[in-house]
Amino acid sequence: MHKLIIIICFLKISSFGFSQKAAFSAGLQLPLKYDIGFEYKLHKKISTNLNFGILTKPFDESILGILKIFGLEQGYVDMIGNAFEFGLVSDLGFRFHHKKNYFGVFVQNIYLLAKIHLKI
Repeated sequence: MHKLIIIICFLKISSFGFSQKAAFSAGLQLPLKYDIGFEYKLHKKISTNLNFGILTKPFDESILGILKIFGLEQGYVDMIGNAFEFGLVSDLGFRFHHKKNYFGVFVQNIYLLAKIHLKI
């Protein structure tokens, strides 16, 4: 049940287009990242999209909660949470359109940048 709730929450809340075939978007993908993207319609019913984002506050805590829901032990969650400053996220996907709805598949890469801990 928790997995379904997470999937439903990935909504883009701001977008604008410049033609019938292509569109740029900017906004949030909740609860993960601040996002910019580009979508191109290859065919009337098929499009591809590429998005880039930054994972930072307040979403850094959300990603740790998602890891915990998927079964990662608390010790590992704490270790990851204390180790990264922010993250870079990229998505590449395909969407299959039907009327005003679509479903899609995508791959996502999340790159976490480490915190620097200085000992004095």
